[in-house]
Amino acid sequence: MPLRYPDYESIVDLYTQSIYLMYDMTPGQIRGAKGALVENIVEAIVALAWSELGGKANRFNIWKQTREIMIEDDYVENLTPQSVRNHVQKNRGRYICKIELDRSVEIDNNLILGIECKSYIENAMLKRTLKDFELIAKLLYPKLIFCVFQLENGLGGDYGEVSKLQQFGSETTHTLLSHTPNVSLEIITLLDGDRKSNREIHKQEYFKELPIVNVETCVRKFRDLLADFI
Repeated sequence: MPLRYPDYESIVDLYTQSIYLMYDMTPGQIRGAKGALVENIVEAIVALAWSELGGKANRFNIWKQTREIMIEDDYVENLTPQSVRNHVQKNRGRYICKIELDRSVEIDNNLILGIECKSYIENAMLKRTLKDFELIAKLLYPKLIFCVFQLENGLGGDYGEVSKLQQFGSETTHTLLSHTPNVSLEIITLLDGDRKSNREIHKQEYFKELPIVNVETCVRKFRDLLADFI
């Protein structure tokens, strides 16, 4: 279960105990458990960041959100052949696409931050995430801040140097971001180092400690994102 207003040690314990439980799980169970772990840690860290800013609990909410986008009118009007256009126009209400935010942060019932939660994200995966974010910013929430939160770094560059005061990122990631200028994105990593496919952290021999300073760093980064909404 997520921890709403924990302390730093509780978040470390949540991570450690959750990873220990994965030692006896099947691959399918591990995937689900890792996904839940990342989302629970994000909830705890963001809530703690809000609390440290002095934010009132009744102004804050964090939850999973799914929204729908509709087919564009101009696209329908220019469809060919005519028979396809007529069919789409007749059934327009069925032409929707669902877009999900793993966690959406609301202050005073206003959505201000959308978070994608991953055990790791590679640049090939980031392309799809950025497209979703771009559609959300274009069609739903033009001022929304976006965040990718990953357990381990899969993007290259120095995103895995968690406590580093200034991160330069990776060349590929910056190139992708340069083509989505309407997406304001923060990339936050919890664990040190890069993800290695042959050294999975849910295997006992490759377990990674979560230093408390990493939790402090992540909380600070989310404080910076939320500070303008106090």
